[in-house]
Amino acid sequence: MTRYEVAEFCIFMGICLFLLIAVVSVVALLLGVGRVDVAWPVVQL
Repeated sequence: MTRYEVAEFCIFMGICLFLLIAVVSVVALLLGVGRVDVAWPVVQL
């Protein structure tokens, strides 16, 4: 893989990870579970 492909892959993975955390936080919030307090510091990083 070229450097460009690696960078593109890293950006893609970063976006996927962010979306995953966001979805988990929203679902936990809707369920009224304390998991949001665990996930929130990760989102703020």
